[in-house]
Amino acid sequence: VDDIPSLCNLLNAQTDKLIEFNESDSYDDLDEDEAAEFEDNQNFICLQLIHMASASELQEEGSRRHFISIIRSMLSRLATPDDLVDACVKSLASAHDSESHFLQTISEVLADVEDDDTFHSRDHDEKAVIIVRQMRI
Repeated sequence: VDDIPSLCNLLNAQTDKLIEFNESDSYDDLDEDEAAEFEDNQNFICLQLIHMASASELQEEGSRRHFISIIRSMLSRLATPDDLVDACVKSLASAHDSESHFLQTISEVLADVEDDDTFHSRDHDEKAVIIVRQMRI
């Protein structure tokens, strides 16, 4: 699979679909088992797309940058499901050519999270805010 932009666009669409489902009232319309099954299926699809994209040819600079940009934006969104975060971080690490570039991107993600309006408007405990700030140092 060499079409990284297509995979990334599909990943974005699936992630948006999952986030919208988690935040919508339709989640409440389903019984617990149906909702869990839908969420599990969407997580599986997203994880497979992440793995497919990271296993593809990322030597081409444009594809690699596009992939890094998409994964970074996913990590910067507080609504991204926890089940996807680990795979995103691992694929982000493998896409970078050096550890210093990877750490710089992670630092930027943490800054984006802290600057996100929803980070301050939600009921985050003070410990979570301190952890994010410490990780940036």
